[in-house]
Amino acid sequence: MMWNDPGSEAVVLGSWSRAENYAISIIQVVNHHGSGWVNWNIALNLAGGPNWAGNLVDAPIIINEEADEFYKQPMFYVMGHFSKFVVAGSRMLPSSIEELDSHQVHTAAFLRPDGPIVIVLLNTGEAELDLSVDVASEGYATLHLPAKTIQTVIIAGDHQQAKSHSKTKFTKTQSSDDDRS
Repeated sequence: MMWNDPGSEAVVLGSWSRAENYAISIIQVVNHHGSGWVNWNIALNLAGGPNWAGNLVDAPIIINEEADEFYKQPMFYVMGHFSKFVVAGSRMLPSSIEELDSHQVHTAAFLRPDGPIVIVLLNTGEAELDLSVDVASEGYATLHLPAKTIQTVIIAGDHQQAKSHSKTKFTKTQSSDDDRS
């Protein structure tokens, strides 16, 4: 799956739709028993290069050499939901969405080696949702999932507290710029 739409600009600063595609790609790979997910182009310039394939694409970090700056894209924060909370040695757990539009909510779940269960939820829809998460050995947890949000839920293992971490859609600064094509 590509996060750049064919024929579109290589780099679109602040694009939430590309972050959603990025998250969906990671979720699909791990849910199909992939043992890892690799981004070959973690940092590129404002043009979307250079990279190993010689094409121009978006990246989690964009470097502006002239201004001596770098920009963390929404894709960067999506990656953090997996790289920070799904630690080495974690195992994928089956997860699914019932009674909702399966194209609106995407999920991946993991059992960490230190005991907690990590659930990453992506709501690509325009409406907020209230969800009940059925964790077989732990019971149910009720969650509020705002529209256009990625959220990580950590269900405590032995003697740990439950935590929730979320990143919502960035607010656009220019109303004429619609990146949800």
